Amino acid sequence: MSAHTRPLRLADLPLLALAGRAPYVNHAVTLEHGAASGGARPGWPRLLRNSVQPGGREAWISREGLSLRGLAAVRPRGGASAWEIDALVLGLSSEAFVMDLLERCVATAGARGAHRLFLRLAEGSPVLTAARREGFAAAGVETKLVRGAGRDGDG
Repeated sequence: MSAHTRPLRLADLPLLALAGRAPYVNHAVTLEHGAASGGARPGWPRLLRNSVQPGGREAWISREGLSLRGLAAVRPRGGASAWEIDALVLGLSSEAFVMDLLERCVATAGARGAHRLFLRLAEGSPVLTAARREGFAAAGVETKLVRGAGRDGDG
């Protein structure tokens, strides 16, 4: 693991506030925001708010001085045994940084009792190769069904 990667601290908030204006992409796609485009998914303010609250997400940051290399956040997905990575933000396209952040997420979730850790990525994501090298496997195709307005107006 890299010495540059560590848990997110309050002292990192100014850096993240500056980074929030840059075009960093959150590669992780959560179930509730899977159909939304990247720009319509929850951004930095929500991630920061949820990460610094007690009982919030476990977040890891990789930085060098005032340069953000990456950030990853992991949270329970409905119970202690299943967790998901809901933020994987990268400032550099280095596979080593991706693998380091993913390794921290795996270790954190495992230490909290997780038996499974999910990472959803868009098809063709550049992070896919690093995720596979870190031990993540494709789970198959996922179909999300939502209830729409019924024809009888009962929707």
